[in-house]
Amino acid sequence: MAILLVLLLAMLLAAPNALADAGAFWGLPERKTSSLPDTRALLELLPIEDYTLLSPGEAEESELMRWYCAAYAAGKVPLIIAVDENLTFTVRENLHAASLPDTLKAAEALYAQNAGGMDVPPPAAVRLPRDMAYPSVPFAQEWLLVTLRADAPWQVPALVPFGGWNDCPPPAEQAAALRDWQNRFGAVPCLMTSDSLSLLVDRPPQSPQEALPLAQEMLAFCEDLYLGFESAGDLAQALSGAGLWYFWWD
Repeated sequence: MAILLVLLLAMLLAAPNALADAGAFWGLPERKTSSLPDTRALLELLPIEDYTLLSPGEAEESELMRWYCAAYAAGKVPLIIAVDENLTFTVRENLHAASLPDTLKAAEALYAQNAGGMDVPPPAAVRLPRDMAYPSVPFAQEWLLVTLRADAPWQVPALVPFGGWNDCPPPAEQAAALRDWQNRFGAVPCLMTSDSLSLLVDRPPQSPQEALPLAQEMLAFCEDLYLGFESAGDLAQALSGAGLWYFWWD
């Protein structure tokens, strides 16, 4: 019995190393080359630490999200990107309009003006919500799974700067909002498309009353939420206990 207990303890202690031994992408295929110009452009434009490419249908959305959680728990700043020509065009235009340091400086100023306060460390790990409805992205040309050279998850909209068109906030405004929500709710960006952003949330509001101020902030941040919710009260009901936030701009 003692030998069995020792073996079991050794297996448990070895489990994190076994996960690490599975590679940076935790069992997903690793591919570094793409025939798509939009993907190749993003690989040149973004501050990427490591990446892999997947064709549509090569992995389920649930597998992509599980990779995200594993990479995040390993101390990375991961992001799942659905590549298409609109995203690449917007990222390139935003990078031409403002450098990364300038965007981060603008985000710092907006955060100090609208929220301020000391930063709270981001959650050490994030979990997939129970009965989660996984985002479906039928128009993705390719999946780009990246770990970014970043100091904190809230910087993602500055590093992968989409937005600034129609009612979608520019990158600095997105980063400032995400910094505030990361501090208050442990919200971190996990999936980006050319017109949407999804966040996993570690500490969501637990009642509609608690969620109401957040709902009002979200409707100012993404007015297209009104297409799904008639009022801030309706959105607050949906946000109560919600571990995934989804923003979409027309």
